[in-house]
Amino acid sequence: DLGSEICTEWHSTTLALDADIYLSFASDNTFELYQKIVEGAYRLYRGTWNLEEGILTGKYNDGEDWAAAYQIDIDGTTLTMTSKNDAGEVSVYEKTEIPATVKESAVTIVKSH
Repeated sequence: DLGSEICTEWHSTTLALDADIYLSFASDNTFELYQKIVEGAYRLYRGTWNLEEGILTGKYNDGEDWAAAYQIDIDGTTLTMTSKNDAGEVSVYEKTEIPATVKESAVTIVKSH
């Protein structure tokens, strides 16, 4: 089932924005998102995720919702996330272990009020 299949580490291959993203979904419904935009360090965001009827939603640790909900599809080692907002942007991820160098160099963005 999608809920158990998504619980692993992913790396972006196709994104609607110019960035490099690693995503980790845990079975306790927490996530870690490592994002690097253009140059600079990866930034680490944490929060919780929820999956119902193939729709993935999330909330950052400061209580802010993700910008969009996503229709997800997992085909083997490929995760496709289609934004449910007007743009309908599609992001594709491959199942990939997050490198230690990314985790160690990431700047934690403490998203809390």
